[in-house]
Amino acid sequence: MTYRGFDVLEVEPNWRDGLESTYRRSWLRFDPGTGKVRVDDRTGITALDNSFAWFMADRAAVAEFRAFVAARKGAAVPFWFPSWRSDLQLRTDAASTDTTLTIDAIGYTKYLFPQRSRRFVAFILSDSKIYREIVNANDPGDGVSETITIDSAPGVALPAASTLICFLFLCRLESDEVKITWHTSSVAEASLAFREIPREVP
Repeated sequence: MTYRGFDVLEVEPNWRDGLESTYRRSWLRFDPGTGKVRVDDRTGITALDNSFAWFMADRAAVAEFRAFVAARKGAAVPFWFPSWRSDLQLRTDAASTDTTLTIDAIGYTKYLFPQRSRRFVAFILSDSKIYREIVNANDPGDGVSETITIDSAPGVALPAASTLICFLFLCRLESDEVKITWHTSSVAEASLAFREIPREVP
């Protein structure tokens, strides 16, 4: 699957070890030795480094993994990675034709929407995955709910109780070298590290 010209890693991670993320921010610290210490936020954007455990149950899955890694050309070719976390939570069910959705208030409008890298989301259902861009957000200030507007209708109903909404991160592999650990002649596992590149989102 591709979205906005980049492949999407749709493989679900191996939940044995969970997902780990490290927040990264670029800043300069000015300390004259006396007086106040000043910190200059160089980018104004928070980026995440993610770990991903990829379990391969058979030779076909190993071939799929190798094809994905080969298409990355080391750390050169970016891809989308769903966080697989409940980053946003629907407050009410959404119809297949809805473009304005109500979510639980988390400060998205104020803190996250201004960052373009946090405007791309995946709606993950039991039988499908839908990718959309959030084009507008509004916080009425009640501390309970916010509304987001997506660029096009999802095309399927989104039940609040069973829809996982997670951010899509544009990432690249952290290393050009990827190792596969073989458990049997056909079952294998690999641990990948991703580096988010938020300033390169389309």
